Amino acid sequence: MKTTKKTGFFVALSLLVIQTSQAQTLKDALKFTENHQFDVATAAYHKLIAEKPTDGSLYYYMGENMYKSERFDSAAFYYEKGISVDPAVGLNYVGKGKIALTKNDEATAKPLFEKALVQHTQDSKAYIAIAEAYVDNEWKNMTYALECLAKAEKMDRSNINIYMLMGDAALISTNDGIVALNNYEKARDLEPKNPRPLIQMGNLYERARSYDLSFVEYKKAISLDVNFAPAYLKLGDLWYQYKNYDSAIVNLEIYVKLSNSLSARVKYAKYLFLAKQYQRSVDEIEKIEKIDKSFNILNRIKAYDLFELKKCPEALISIELFLKNAPTSGDKLISEDDRYYGKILACNGKDSLAIPYLKSANAKDSSKLDVYRELYNAYIKTKQFNEAISILQKKFTLVKEPSVNDIYSIGLAFYQKAAFVKDSTINLKADSCFKIVTERQPDYVNGFMYRARANATLDPQSTMGLAKPHYEAAIAVAIADVEKNKKSLLEAYYYLGYYYTLQADKVKALEYVDKILQIDPENKEGLQLKKYIDAKLK
Repeated sequence: MKTTKKTGFFVALSLLVIQTSQAQTLKDALKFTENHQFDVATAAYHKLIAEKPTDGSLYYYMGENMYKSERFDSAAFYYEKGISVDPAVGLNYVGKGKIALTKNDEATAKPLFEKALVQHTQDSKAYIAIAEAYVDNEWKNMTYALECLAKAEKMDRSNINIYMLMGDAALISTNDGIVALNNYEKARDLEPKNPRPLIQMGNLYERARSYDLSFVEYKKAISLDVNFAPAYLKLGDLWYQYKNYDSAIVNLEIYVKLSNSLSARVKYAKYLFLAKQYQRSVDEIEKIEKIDKSFNILNRIKAYDLFELKKCPEALISIELFLKNAPTSGDKLISEDDRYYGKILACNGKDSLAIPYLKSANAKDSSKLDVYRELYNAYIKTKQFNEAISILQKKFTLVKEPSVNDIYSIGLAFYQKAAFVKDSTINLKADSCFKIVTERQPDYVNGFMYRARANATLDPQSTMGLAKPHYEAAIAVAIADVEKNKKSLLEAYYYLGYYYTLQADKVKALEYVDKILQIDPENKEGLQLKKYIDAKLK
């Protein structure tokens, strides 16, 4: 798929003003939810409930609307309300069980599902709703969900939701793309004018990284219904995969206009973060918060944004607020939460607290290479040198060739450990690392400087001159930019001046002292060394 410019089609759509009449039927409200017009749907359900306050099914569908807009605490409220209004409507027990699954609590969910089925043994809706609960929560074991779908199919072979869920279940449980595609095609053939099966087919191709095929299916969905908001959400995600952030944002903006809901704006804020437009994401979040602060997920996105903007104290407030509210809001914790919380804690100087979260993030997803560096830094700051070395060595198993920076960092860890435990022999390992650094990056002054320092600890009296060739090599590189490398040059000249003093070579010793004083005429160490040379070598 090639990158394209914004077409007149997209520009026209982005200017659409959504005009929807107030819903008069449940069918209208369900359609709004399906099109991600969650706020419009909410208003419709309120109206329907006001007209029929004892209809327990209306509370279930309101709960579903809240659930699909990721407002899980509100969803739980309406499922419970539906049960209290009419316990005979078993769908609300399914909803309550689905909330339990968001917390990985199948032990609570399963009896609720069974209770719903007792009341709806001949109703395919209950079986479909249970299967959807497992699919929505990406439950790996889909046995029970598939059993429910098989029973639902016997009751109603014309319901496309059954086949779409069968396809989803196949992908989640066994990653069987062929079975998934067959079921999506059944759904498409049952309702050729419905864009939803095409979205699922596009999603299947996207999972298989056949992005060109995904693009085709999403465009087909739009051709069937130009106002179908979820298609633009998927297109935005697809452009994001291509790292074409401009096109991704354009499609997300269309999605927001079509959906006309706060939930859509929450997703938009998330994609602004993914597109690395951190300040725009924060700005959008703060606009949403002025209207409604109940979206706990905004605290997560805002924390990530603020960390990337180097606003560490503010990021810590946001991430801790998210984590505090997550158990009740229903937001699932992911490896990124551990990764960012650890990085944010470290950014605030709380390295010892950061380590457990960074380790957890690494255990959950070892492919995030930045975590290895964050852990290394935290281990170094807390004097856990062996762990610092080990974490970078673990990283080496994931890359084709270790970077010079990582080899240098391991050398530094050995060097600092040697000083900490007062065992200079450890610097033999440090020197081996710095040797590789100087060979692979011969213009890097610090590589030679640390070789010199490591060897200096192995020759504390400087009698053997082990550091001499490395300081000389450092000078040869550093002299190209005296101002930039001033400290390194002063250190190297001082060592060589002292070394030649020990060798009783007054001419060479004073030569290096003069070099010190040329750079810094008031240098105390240089002036003291000159007095020492004059006194010792008369």
